[in-house]
Amino acid sequence: MSDLGLLLQIFLSFIKIDVLCFGGAYAAVPVVQQQIVEVQGWMTTGEFMDLLAIDELTPGPIVVNCATFVGNKLAGVPGGIVATMGCVLPTMLIAFLLVRLYVKYRSADTMNDALSGIKSVVAALLLTAVLTFVTSVIVVEGQVNFVGLGIAVVAFVLMRTKRFDNIAIIVGSGIFSLLLYTFVL
Repeated sequence: MSDLGLLLQIFLSFIKIDVLCFGGAYAAVPVVQQQIVEVQGWMTTGEFMDLLAIDELTPGPIVVNCATFVGNKLAGVPGGIVATMGCVLPTMLIAFLLVRLYVKYRSADTMNDALSGIKSVVAALLLTAVLTFVTSVIVVEGQVNFVGLGIAVVAFVLMRTKRFDNIAIIVGSGIFSLLLYTFVL
């Protein structure tokens, strides 16, 4: 495939991802994973999980960061730019349209009914993302990764008590894991 053909494929793939991703970043993860890993075969599941971990350490929306990383991996800087534009352009256009519609019809019962249904689907998407993470991070090759499980439980408790900043928890868990696997395990 020519460079231009690959760039077009990247652009169209991320337009598709962007148009299909409702409910925010984490609800979009299963859609992104399916397109990148299963449909296009651009990454393995393990590489995708690594990508998500890196995404969490970088500022900005997870799907946009993912697009930039994948595009860059496939076609360098032009690929990163094209993937990012494919991921952002539909959202901008749809957001402008939806804001206008919401402002005009926000008190209508049909608007509230539609939002209720959409929120239910978003909950299902989030649950799917959680199960994907659990099965690929906590259960590795059919064995429970007790270190990963322990880190996840401690991080969950710290995040729920809101005593620590999420970024501090992510950085701390990375440092802890590095030290643990380097000096103990």
